[in-house]
Amino acid sequence: MSEGSEQLTSLVGAADHKGVLNILQTYFNNGDNTKIEAVLKALSEVLNAAAGKVKAVFLQLLQEAVFSISRLELITFQGVYYQIVLSFGKCFMAAGDDKNAEKSYLQYLSAPLNVTKSLSLLDRLTASAGLLSCATRLKSWGNAAFAATRGVEPHRKLLLSGDDSSAAKGGLAYFLRELANYHMLRKSFRDASRVLYELYTLQDEGKVLEQAMLCGALSEVSPQRSAQLATLRSAANATQFADLLGVIEKLYQSQHLTPKEEGVLKKNGTGKGVTEEDVTHAVREHNLYVVSRYYVNISLESLSDLLNGTDKTIIVDTLAKMSAQHRLLSKVDEQKGMVYFRTNESVNAMQEWDSRIESICNAITFASDVVIRMHPELASAIV
Repeated sequence: MSEGSEQLTSLVGAADHKGVLNILQTYFNNGDNTKIEAVLKALSEVLNAAAGKVKAVFLQLLQEAVFSISRLELITFQGVYYQIVLSFGKCFMAAGDDKNAEKSYLQYLSAPLNVTKSLSLLDRLTASAGLLSCATRLKSWGNAAFAATRGVEPHRKLLLSGDDSSAAKGGLAYFLRELANYHMLRKSFRDASRVLYELYTLQDEGKVLEQAMLCGALSEVSPQRSAQLATLRSAANATQFADLLGVIEKLYQSQHLTPKEEGVLKKNGTGKGVTEEDVTHAVREHNLYVVSRYYVNISLESLSDLLNGTDKTIIVDTLAKMSAQHRLLSKVDEQKGMVYFRTNESVNAMQEWDSRIESICNAITFASDVVIRMHPELASAIV
């Protein structure tokens, strides 16, 4: 049993923050750094075990008491200090106190570089996932973006490490779920689809693949979308979701989507954070792209008819947005009621080439990740 863990467990269970402080101060007063570090590690372990069992009010008092010890932040104890910070984050979140959990996770992820290097990859990934979870619920989008960025390195390194333990897989899955949820809430459906597909390769869960397919179908028109759709349509279990697969096939082949396919997407999006407007917008963009492949110019009246009676103002606004983002080049002459599509074959050919190259690169990356997971000894050779 760790130094002082039995006493700390009893005191935390009794919600006695003063008792915990007295024990820590006793160790600090004795001046044995080895024992001090041991009791601090014990406190972190006790807090982790207490997550979900203690109330937020006690946690606030305990946090204030523990961090009142001035010597706690000395370089000697920095590593274990940040372990305690992370433990408080987990406890606050389990107690439903997202605000204090967010503060703790932010503090942990903002550790100095020399300290960050000493922290475990799994803990860093857990903190990133925790901050993503809290920040998205609080709609603190800046902090959520920070968490997503901070999770990139530990996510990549943990994948390449070949660690096949349940803890590593659980940490990766936790981060990917929270990251996908963040992208969903921000309406970044292509990013959500990419993350969900990676989660599917990790857990092989049908529901995750179904969600990845739905998000892929709602992605903005772009060469990157084509690459993602190619990946999804070739997934081993994609045929289990025949209705979605049918929509994805039409998207991939640049075919016009009918109200029937729009209905499929709306049905599948129910209860999954997808609104009817998300679906309508995605279908409208795709169908505009399809029209641009067959028409050099077209009247707004005819274009509205092709888009199932979509309001002309909405069409003009959508075209302007897509053109500004260089996803569909067009010019609208509202006075004449005409839309002119740019039909530069060399540009289209280059985009198609870029799309194919990206698709190949994605396939190679996926294959190398699978090989590394199955044969970690080959990681250095592949990387």
